[in-house]
Amino acid sequence: MEIILFLVILTIVVLVHELGHFLFAKLFKVQILQFGIGFGPKIFSKTGKDGVEYRVNIFPLGGYVRMAGEDPTDTNHTEEERKGFFYAKPAWQRFLIAFSGPLFSILFGYLFMTMTCAIWGIPTIAIERVGGNTPAERAGLLPGDILHSVNGRRIFGLDDFSNAVQKEAQFSATIIREGEARDLAIVPEVFPQQTNYVIETENPFPNLEGKTLLSMNGIPLSIADLKSITDQQLDLMIEGGESIPVTLKAFTTLNPQKMIGIVYSTLSTRIKDTAYPFAKDDRILSINGAKVEQSGDFYPILTLFAFTQEENRHFTYLETRGDVVTHQFSQPSVRKVSVLVERNGLPTELEMSYQDFTEALENSLFYPANENQYPGNPFQAIGLGIQRTNGMLTSMGSIIGSLFTGKASVKDFAGPIGLVNIIGQASRAGMETLMFLLAFITLNLGIINLLPLPALDGGRIVFSIVEMVTRKKINPVIEGYIHTAGFFLLIGFAIYISYFDIIRFMR
Repeated sequence: MEIILFLVILTIVVLVHELGHFLFAKLFKVQILQFGIGFGPKIFSKTGKDGVEYRVNIFPLGGYVRMAGEDPTDTNHTEEERKGFFYAKPAWQRFLIAFSGPLFSILFGYLFMTMTCAIWGIPTIAIERVGGNTPAERAGLLPGDILHSVNGRRIFGLDDFSNAVQKEAQFSATIIREGEARDLAIVPEVFPQQTNYVIETENPFPNLEGKTLLSMNGIPLSIADLKSITDQQLDLMIEGGESIPVTLKAFTTLNPQKMIGIVYSTLSTRIKDTAYPFAKDDRILSINGAKVEQSGDFYPILTLFAFTQEENRHFTYLETRGDVVTHQFSQPSVRKVSVLVERNGLPTELEMSYQDFTEALENSLFYPANENQYPGNPFQAIGLGIQRTNGMLTSMGSIIGSLFTGKASVKDFAGPIGLVNIIGQASRAGMETLMFLLAFITLNLGIINLLPLPALDGGRIVFSIVEMVTRKKINPVIEGYIHTAGFFLLIGFAIYISYFDIIRFMR
């Protein structure tokens, strides 16, 4: 099913792109030989009154427009026949024909995104938790507040708000609280390093929230090499001189960075689809007695589950800022996982092994924590679609730029195999996610094809611009060889990315 969806989406994306080339080529009276869906031997074809062969081919991998004269080495034609050839047209017409493909991709990306906003609305970005004595608390933010806009710009995703926190010394945030809009001034600050610990003890661990961790085995935590002492028995010293024998099982660190002290409300505790032993619409109430009221409660519970299979031990998750404990969760050893869910309005207890539990969660989709916000009328839908697409284009430009500057790696990009997996996950999430992905891929194709590289539309655009500026026609045979070389390089690049797709899939 995932492969079929991948082929359908790929065909739509490519046909939209090729439609631009097709229409502009006809506008400038370029002779079009074929308009094909898929590649390889044909399944069906029909020649229209315009002389174009419209065909459906056996391999449904996109589509193409074949124009007369695209092969500059084909010289076996009369002067009259050459008038309709692609390379016989003026440079400005070839420029527009090459540009029209990316243009249509981008325009249809706007259209698909506007349709998404009109039908399903836009995600609601809300606050789940506000830390004490933080910029968020001082600004007046409360749990449940909906983040509407930053400095007058509408928020469509978590990154929109997080980017303002990282980049701005101070910014204005418009929130929605109980249906009313409020403007708040927020001043981010640099939070000290956050370290999360998983600690094993023989006896129940005392409550340390608000207390400072001083050292392990006499070494101050600020300079301790935690990796070298993992899985070792240690003496944990806390403020007041108390020492606790512990075993450090794992740790993660987050370097100092600008923050305001909030946790986003992303997922609910209600399951959207069936993943045995869970049923659709089950609401998780507790796991091994630990209450689950919001999505943030899952993280410490699941973190400890990787370690709680040992018998007669106690495990504690500690979250610290600058060595001060800000959050703590403890769990004794468990052999079975007991999950209390609300099913059809009644509490139901489910028991399963740790492995079955983790597999069930991995295969589950949860409803969003908040319902989408819907536009009030078609004009608002168009406006939201344009704003959201503008933000996506800006992000795509930044990502592509970071690739060329070395800030990003091609290993982080998805190739064809990765796209099959992404589309499969999107299909489980529903039509809204699939439509969003269609808009994203369509836009991405348009932007990528504008890159000034041989074999891409951007490469043809560059040759056309050079010819318009210099008023000298470039030898089409030489240009053809350059595009051919570029094509094989792009194929090699696609294979290279696919290699990392396979590695990720095997993991």
